Amino acid sequence: MAIGEIEKLLRDAQVKDIFDQISFANRSAALGCLQRIATVPKVMPKFSSALRPVLQALSTAADADRALVNFERFTHKVSNPVAMWEYLHSNPRVIEKLATLFSGSQFLAEILLRNPDYLERWAQHKRLARPKTATDSRDHSKT
Repeated sequence: MAIGEIEKLLRDAQVKDIFDQISFANRSAALGCLQRIATVPKVMPKFSSALRPVLQALSTAADADRALVNFERFTHKVSNPVAMWEYLHSNPRVIEKLATLFSGSQFLAEILLRNPDYLERWAQHKRLARPKTATDSRDHSKT
């Protein structure tokens, strides 16, 4: 896929407005990240449908450059990037949470990058926030 595909997506007025508002330190590097994500085999249709929520999340991220690089790294780490982008497209709140994590804590981002299968469990914040019983704690300590 040529970089023209990403530029074509960025010609959409709403998408371009969002992209232009993001404070990237290096716009050409950001375009390169977007291109590398889009060139992962078969990812483009799902990525293009999730592009607007990704850019919106990056526009409020503490460090948009770092967040985008981590989105790219994550795309290359997951076993099924097409399914991952489909999941993100269906769950824009997870995109926001990832942008926050990827820009705010490289330490936590590295944990998720090393363990990409944690994504769905991490995204289910209600499950993580529920108080643990003594049995839960005891069962967890055996693993």
